[in-house]
Amino acid sequence: MYHPKNSPMPFQYSRRAKLIVYSVLWIAAVVISCLMSLAVALASGIEWLRLGFYPAFALSGFLGVLSGTLCLPSEHRRFGSFILVFAGLSFYLWLIERPTREAPEGFPHLLPLAAGGMLAALAIQFRRRQENTTR
Repeated sequence: MYHPKNSPMPFQYSRRAKLIVYSVLWIAAVVISCLMSLAVALASGIEWLRLGFYPAFALSGFLGVLSGTLCLPSEHRRFGSFILVFAGLSFYLWLIERPTREAPEGFPHLLPLAAGGMLAALAIQFRRRQENTTR
């Protein structure tokens, strides 16, 4: 059986096997995205790499979504990038902002994280669109 080159499954698998493989890939994408965001957030605290608060959040969102999206199969990347942005922002609000819900200044911290994530999602969107037009 023939499958496209960029398909993660070179052979014909059953639906159950495809579901398992795609589930593992989506779980890996979420885990890699969280780990990359956490690594950038921790690295921004290093003295010689001090980025500032808002650039660190934007870079964390951008690299988190980009690295997580690259774990997905190519046919899921466009949709997956926006899902990862939504999941990352939801996770941030639930885990980080929940204990400090009384503080009104908490939500402006969300804006650079969302901007970085959306920038990565749009970059994946336009990159994917360019690949389709060049074929």
